[in-house]
Amino acid sequence: MSFSFRFLPVVRGANIGNPTGTHARAFLAPSQHISIFPLKRKFHMKLIKQAEVEVGYPTSLVGLRCLLSDEFSTIVGHVRQLVGTGHPLIEMVRKLLAGDRNGFQTNGLLILLLSKLAASSVTQHSAEIISAQRDIAELTEMLFIGYSVHSTIQNQSSVSEESLKNVQTGNKLAILIGDYILAKVSVGAAKTNIPLVVEHISHAVGEAAEGQYLKWRFSSENERLTVERWTHISKLCVASPMMRFARSAILTSQAITCSPDKSLEDAIANLAYHTSLANMSFMEIKEYSKLRRDDRSRMWLPTACRTSPHQSVDDVIEQAAAICADHVSLASVTLSTFPESQSKKLFSQMLQSLIC
Repeated sequence: MSFSFRFLPVVRGANIGNPTGTHARAFLAPSQHISIFPLKRKFHMKLIKQAEVEVGYPTSLVGLRCLLSDEFSTIVGHVRQLVGTGHPLIEMVRKLLAGDRNGFQTNGLLILLLSKLAASSVTQHSAEIISAQRDIAELTEMLFIGYSVHSTIQNQSSVSEESLKNVQTGNKLAILIGDYILAKVSVGAAKTNIPLVVEHISHAVGEAAEGQYLKWRFSSENERLTVERWTHISKLCVASPMMRFARSAILTSQAITCSPDKSLEDAIANLAYHTSLANMSFMEIKEYSKLRRDDRSRMWLPTACRTSPHQSVDDVIEQAAAICADHVSLASVTLSTFPESQSKKLFSQMLQSLIC
C-alpha cells in the first residue's frame, strides 16, 4: 500500500499564532485511509518511546508529584462516593492514578524534546535539558490534566431527579480537583522567578480556559462547525498554550546562561504550535475512522470537513488529513533550520508519522 503527498511551497514568517495565514496544501493519493491507522499509531508510539530515551525522562511520571500529594489524595478520597453512579469523573481519576494519561504525557514530552532540540542548536557537545525545563514540562501536562478533569462536568438539566444529587456531587468534585491542579500550575510558574515565564504561563491558563468555554458554548448551541472555527478553538485549547510553554522552557534556559536568543525562541514556539495542531488533527482523524456513525460528531475536525450528509467517510478523512499535513509541512520547514542532531532526527520522524 503506497501513500504519496505533494506539498506546495510554504511561506514562513507570519504563521506563529496565525492559523489563517498561508499554508502548504497537501494532496493525498486515493487510498484506504482507515486501514493505515493501526500501523501509523504503532510507529508513532515507538517514536515516543525513543524520544523519552532521548530526553532522559519517562514522561508518564510527569505530574505525579502533584497527583500523589497528600492534598490530592484527600480530595480523591471523596470521589469514592461516586462509584456506581456512572459519573465520568470516576473514569478520569482512575486513568490518572493508573498512569494512563493518553495524550497528556505527549505534551510534556514535546516540551522536553523541544528543549533538547534548542540545546543542540546552541552546542552539540553538552546539549542537556536543565531541571527548570523539566519543571515546565510538568506544568504543561498538569494544565491539560486540570482542564480534562473540568471536562467531566455534566449538564444537570439533562439528568433525572434520581441522579441529580450524584451529578451535583460529581460536578463539585470535578471543579475542585481541576481547580486544585490548575492552581499548582500557577504556583509552579511563580516559583520560576522569571517574569516573562510567569506571564506566558498565565496567558496559557487563560487561553485554555477561553478555549474550553468556547468549545462548550459551541457544542451547546448546535451551530455549523467550520474548519476556521475548529482552528480558532484548537488554537486556544492546545496550540497557543503549548507555544507559550515552549517559550517558557527556552526562557528558563536563557535566564541561566544569560544568552537571550529571540530567533531561537520564535522557532521553538512555531514548532510547538504547528506540531500541536498536527497531533490534534491526527488523533481526531484516527478516532473518527473507528467510531460508529452516530458518535462521529464528537471528532471536531472531521465534522468540520463534512460539508454534506452524503459525503463519504474517505472523503472527509482525506480533507482532514490535508489540514494535518499542512501543519506538518509548516513545522518541518522550521525544523529544517536547526543543525543536525539526534533530537532533530527524532522530531522529524514524529512529524512524518502524523501524516495520514
